[in-house]
Amino acid sequence: MKTQIITILICILFANTTTHAQEVFPLSGAKWTEEITYMGIPQQYISYVLQGDTVIDGIQRAKLYIFYSPNSADSYLIGFFHIQGNSVFFRSLNNFAYYPICSDYYLQDGLFFDFSLLEGDSFENCTYPGMSIVSSVDSIELGGINRKSITFGINGGQWTEGIGSLDLFYGKEWIPTGFYGKHLVCFTLNDELIYLDPRYSKCPVLGNATTILETKNNQLTIFPNPAKSTVTVQSDHSLKRLQIYDISGTLLHEQSCNGELQTTIQKLPHPPGMHFVKITLQSGDVYTKKLIIQ
Repeated sequence: MKTQIITILICILFANTTTHAQEVFPLSGAKWTEEITYMGIPQQYISYVLQGDTVIDGIQRAKLYIFYSPNSADSYLIGFFHIQGNSVFFRSLNNFAYYPICSDYYLQDGLFFDFSLLEGDSFENCTYPGMSIVSSVDSIELGGINRKSITFGINGGQWTEGIGSLDLFYGKEWIPTGFYGKHLVCFTLNDELIYLDPRYSKCPVLGNATTILETKNNQLTIFPNPAKSTVTVQSDHSLKRLQIYDISGTLLHEQSCNGELQTTIQKLPHPPGMHFVKITLQSGDVYTKKLIIQ
């Protein structure tokens, strides 16, 4: 009888631990839709989607994808999340999420959120010098659940348990200039609306999560990046066409590559800022890379 009671208590403890881990940060079915602004003017929406998992270094990790265009189902695998206790770790596949991401996360596990922090505790914010200090720890109700909310001091932002941040990569991306901004419009979990910025009437729909495409094993390099006048694209597969779009999706430049493995754009378009290079291979595969023009 005693053995049965102990077994039941262990099961209850394990169930509570599992439920709490899921509340700290979602590992599947989550979608953050954010709006990009330039000088306060809305430019476009992007969505981060957690779907599927993989094992790296013996750790099971959730896959994070990004949608860039509201009219495209194309998506790109950008990194992985996993949880240890109250800590959330991220590992990026490249140096970008939407803007250039801190090197803390590039091909290595970097501490992304720590929901065990208390008032007065500090957390290293890699895009600002020094530490961010927790100014308050409160509770907020979202999606019918009371969630722990951690607020930091100046430029520190806010974390919400079960969601993350009101800008998923806040404090972890290098914004090109002070003219650019990015903020969360809405957050959904398993298609249920959990958070909607009160300035918006509905959650924008970008792409279709069922059409998520894995990043292929092609090695594509763009250099220099940032670039001033010229930029070179290098691939281990034959290139067919290059196109450069501005942040609003307007086509600014296009050139054929004739099956070469490397090509140079001799005169970059203006104005300066964030752009996207759409790369089409001879095989028909299409990739999109971010390019900052100075």
